[in-house]
Amino acid sequence: MIKTFVSLGTLLACFLLGMGSISAQSNGQVIFNECAQQIRIMEARCNEHMEGVAGRASNRIDELLAAGQRERARAVANDAIETIRNSSRRCLENMTQVCQRCVSALRQMGEHRLAQNLETLCTEARRRVANKANTLAARLRAKF
Repeated sequence: MIKTFVSLGTLLACFLLGMGSISAQSNGQVIFNECAQQIRIMEARCNEHMEGVAGRASNRIDELLAAGQRERARAVANDAIETIRNSSRRCLENMTQVCQRCVSALRQMGEHRLAQNLETLCTEARRRVANKANTLAARLRAKF
């Protein structure tokens, strides 16, 4: 997962550095579009990863509860919740870095409206990832 974010960050940096031949106006829109796409991809991958962790844990918890192993089930839930929280935190940090780089690039180009729009998109994406992590953790806790 971390490698994916590093690769996305590297790709985005190369993209931002290689844009010199396009006019400033279209350059701003192209950067906005590319950054927005990267944020959406990051959000989707983060959510998919966390859902996978929660789904696998949920199945194991159900098996353990059916076998009367409540304490082991609780330990599985706690481990999964911790993994989800750590994944969410890393995702949010990586999304923030990409957003900051993109917004900074847009502002340096004088594309303040696009920068503000991207900030809004980033804030909403981060909120959705955080909400997803909280929802998944609550579902796991609700099994007890």
